Amino acid sequence: MSTLWLLRHAPVEAPAGLCYGRTDLSCATEATQAVAAQIAPLLPADIVIQSSPLQRCTTLAEAIAAQR
Repeated sequence: MSTLWLLRHAPVEAPAGLCYGRTDLSCATEATQAVAAQIAPLLPADIVIQSSPLQRCTTLAEAIAAQR
């Protein structure tokens, strides 16, 4: 049996209430690092990390990979 881990990026840098959808917005670096620090130790060592190509997602995936 496999486990699928789904993560959400940190809040985007945009006005509150904005429906940003597929717009490629960034997240605050500090918030992304905080999310990565919380989740990286929980992930199995052999997990494959995949993400959306949007910067808010790839930045989180890269931060998690750097902490593992």
